[in-house]
Amino acid sequence: TYSQNATSEPQNSVKNFEAAIGDAKYASLVEAIEAAAEGDTITMLSDAVISQGFEIAEGKTIPLDLGTYSISGAVNGKLLTNKGTLTINADSDNPGGVWNTDVTAQGHDAIFNYDGATITINGGHFGDADTDQTNTNAINRGAALRNYGTAVLNGGAFTCIDRTQNNGW
Repeated sequence: TYSQNATSEPQNSVKNFEAAIGDAKYASLVEAIEAAAEGDTITMLSDAVISQGFEIAEGKTIPLDLGTYSISGAVNGKLLTNKGTLTINADSDNPGGVWNTDVTAQGHDAIFNYDGATITINGGHFGDADTDQTNTNAINRGAALRNYGTAVLNGGAFTCIDRTQNNGW
């Protein structure tokens, strides 16, 4: 992956960035999360299509501003695992979202919030790419949020297909 500080010239021809922390732009959202220092706000610059699950580490605090962009991927398992403190903000008029398009088996969640972790969601679409919410059987949906920690939901639209046999909502 490639990151570019806004004050330096790029070393290669990356044209699209997925995320930024201040003036620093990152080719991938995962790279931005790994680079984030305590309390840095990550701002999405484009949709992020994830090929493997990624994690907010225990002890890390990340504010994530989706804006109008989305995070998706056909991940065999959990798309976004939160073990720290995560706040997701979305645009109020045209919100982005998070969903896992692989719904072939149990445990394929958009967001998995671990015991001891905290997630605050301020708007957005979760678990379903069908953002107008007219098709409850949209092909691109999965479990929106599996929560075993603390979840504060301040708006948003959630689709949940719970495929476990014990306590996952």
